[in-house]
Amino acid sequence: MVFRSITNTVYRKKKALEKKGGKQVDLEKYFRQFLVYEYGDFILEKIKYTIFYDPKEDRLTLQTNSKIFANDLLLKINKFSEFLNKSLARVSQIVIK
Repeated sequence: MVFRSITNTVYRKKKALEKKGGKQVDLEKYFRQFLVYEYGDFILEKIKYTIFYDPKEDRLTLQTNSKIFANDLLLKINKFSEFLNKSLARVSQIVIK
C-alpha cells in the first residue's frame, strides 16, 4: 500500500479552483464585450444570461431566458469563438441553452 502526500492533492485542488474561478470571470467579461460589440449597450439591460464554465471538459455553457436571443447567438457562434480566440480565452465547446 502506498501513501501519497495530501499536500500535493490539496495544492492541485486549490489550483484547479483558482483556474476555474479566474477563467469564468474572464469569460463573463469577454462575453459582455462581445454583446456590446455585436448588439450595442442596450442589450445588457434587456437580456438576462448566465455563464457556466466547466474546467474538466473545458466547456462554456451560456444560458439565457430568451429563445430568440439564443437562436441569434447560435447564428453568431463562429464570431464569438473567433472573439474568444483573439482574447486568448480558448474553450473546446460552447453550449447555448
